Amino acid sequence: MKKLEKHQMLNAGLVLLFLIAVALACLFRDDGRDEYEKGMAAYAAEDWEKAARLFELAAEKGDPRGQFYFTQCLMNGVGVHTNMSRWSEWERKAQKSFRKKAEDGDTDAIDELRALVSERKGGEEPAARTLLKLANNGNSDAKKAVRQLEKSKNEDLKSFLGRMKNNP
Repeated sequence: MKKLEKHQMLNAGLVLLFLIAVALACLFRDDGRDEYEKGMAAYAAEDWEKAARLFELAAEKGDPRGQFYFTQCLMNGVGVHTNMSRWSEWERKAQKSFRKKAEDGDTDAIDELRALVSERKGGEEPAARTLLKLANNGNSDAKKAVRQLEKSKNEDLKSFLGRMKNNP
């Protein structure tokens, strides 16, 4: 075999190994998405305990939607006993996860941050700062979210956004 052919075969083999590694990583991902989806199905079937258990598993694996829904279970006593201490802990984790996902360009996470700022129930300051930073950096979804917030009839919300813009 010529030297060039051996080199080409070696390169092809390395590319094949890389593709297999990527496929395996995708196949065996364990980021909580499956638990979240199963939790939503259990919730729709009104199997509250199973839904809460699955949301908690998704939350522990870092899925922000699982974290959010688990906080709702804890706050409202759905499938678990109401526990405001655990709720607070998971609420902070969920907000942090949504901010990270938004910074990575996740449109759903950006919308969750918009809702968080709009509701003004806690955690809105870091969420607003993330949205404004993304909007200033040209993220069109974040720009849209900020425009929606600015159009609010809630004067307190408008004032809050103004303060955030003036004190980045």
